[in-house]
Amino acid sequence: MLIFSAVIWAAILAISNAVASLSLVSIFSAWLIMASNTLAGYVTFDLAFGKDLKSFYKFTIGSLVVRMMLSLALVAVLLQMPWIKTQDFILAMFAFYIGYTAIEVLAYQKKNTFEKALRAAKVA
Repeated sequence: MLIFSAVIWAAILAISNAVASLSLVSIFSAWLIMASNTLAGYVTFDLAFGKDLKSFYKFTIGSLVVRMMLSLALVAVLLQMPWIKTQDFILAMFAFYIGYTAIEVLAYQKKNTFEKALRAAKVA
């Protein structure tokens, strides 16, 4: 996630030099919401990982709902702020959502594969 963020910010800063109307505050706000959302999602997944299936689903889906509501509330508040350019903010939210969702799913998959390999090694 850190590498993805660094690459994205390098690209954004390079583009912002060419496009003067780009609002870095709006983009940073969108990035902060999505990066925090992804980190919270991974932490809750990690906490729920060893639990039985019913508890795991309750924990992860409940976390997803809470994170979505918090994100929506933050978006609603930020869109009222005069320094947020709506178009830049919404476009950045959408782009970061796609990127960070992919990273979150890949992290889940990697952890699941690692844990299965670890359990198989203990059995053997």
